Amino acid sequence: MYLCSGEGGHGSVDLIVENKEELNEMKQKLDSVVADLWVLKLQVQKMKMDYVVVAAICVGVAIGCLMSKLF
Repeated sequence: MYLCSGEGGHGSVDLIVENKEELNEMKQKLDSVVADLWVLKLQVQKMKMDYVVVAAICVGVAIGCLMSKLF
């Protein structure tokens, strides 16, 4: 990467502006990906809670069945 160009030395400024724009685009993409991952994490946590509730209900029903057969 050259810091100067043969056209009056403005090549470095153009390169910096171009790199800054590219960096801003990458930041926006990264922010979008992080937001998507956050949503996915929340969905996984909700699913885990749903499974815990279903498991607790199943255990409760199983205990109820055992108790009813014992007495």
